[in-house]
Amino acid sequence: MSDEGYRLRTLLELRRREEETRAQELADAARATEAARAHEQAVAAAEAAAVVRRRVEADAAFARAAAAASTGGVSAGDLVAARQWVERLDQEIVRARARRAEAEAARVRADAAEDAARVALAEAARERAAIDKHHDRWDEERRRERDKKAEAALDDRGGGSGGSRGSRGSRDQG
Repeated sequence: MSDEGYRLRTLLELRRREEETRAQELADAARATEAARAHEQAVAAAEAAAVVRRRVEADAAFARAAAAASTGGVSAGDLVAARQWVERLDQEIVRARARRAEAEAARVRADAAEDAARVALAEAARERAAIDKHHDRWDEERRRERDKKAEAALDDRGGGSGGSRGSRGSRDQG
């Protein structure tokens, strides 16, 4: 199947390249989405760890303060320090939740970009399929024309079926 003489050959090549480009963009977007999901999971795990750490360390800090208070060795400064430590842990949780929200937003954007890339690829594939269909019809028409010319040439030379073959056959024998 030669494209020589096909007037839309350049368009056909452009559509094929466009589809390849869109397929690559979809692959890139899918990788970006997977990376965003992995990052989101890592940030969620860090948030969960911060929550657990706060719970454990707050319980331990207040247990130490209660133990010191029961022996009479606790000062107001010790209680303030314990409370400040817990507040720092609470702030760490707030920052972890903010990072998680950012990671979730990034993943949502990556999902949207992947969906857009999928739509663009589908559109490019439809456009390429339309020009491929046109090319196939053109190629079939060209093949039919070649076959018709070949048949006409055979008829002209007397190679076709019908009355001319019989008269030529008798000439060759005589």
